[in-house]
Amino acid sequence: MTWLLWLLPLIAWLLPWLFIAPRIGVLLAGEMDPPDDPTKSTSRPGELAESRTMPALTRRRDVESRQEYWLIYYGDVHVGTIAVRSGIPHDQPQWGWRCGFCPGSLPGECTTGTAVTFDQARAAFQSAWRVFLSKRTEADFDAWRDQRDRAAERTRRFDRGELMPHDRRVCA
Repeated sequence: MTWLLWLLPLIAWLLPWLFIAPRIGVLLAGEMDPPDDPTKSTSRPGELAESRTMPALTRRRDVESRQEYWLIYYGDVHVGTIAVRSGIPHDQPQWGWRCGFCPGSLPGECTTGTAVTFDQARAAFQSAWRVFLSKRTEADFDAWRDQRDRAAERTRRFDRGELMPHDRRVCA
């Protein structure tokens, strides 16, 4: 029983690291610059996203997922995922990736693929991202940000028990 009392402080010291470490953004290989401030845009409307100062792609481990699941961000925009696929036979590629975001792109512009290893999935994602980014304008990224903000506001209102604007018209 005394060994348990010795072990408790060690567990208390290690426990925060188990939850903090997966949240730290890890820069993708080959994109070693820290991300720029996503709120500052140096582009004009209609200018291709690739022609302005580019933030680095970053990946963050999804702490809510039981399997290895990485969220890929371009500044503040979630642009894809790389994850271990579930329910796949062992002789099939275990990693999957998805590149693109919606709104801000047309149907069929988002791409997906599979790979045997994480490094292969990351390389395939990066090549797909270069093609996808070459077709994007700043307005595409703004459309995604607007959708994200509307969804967050809708969730906040729902959590507070407030009526949505269209609900007020019906009730009035």
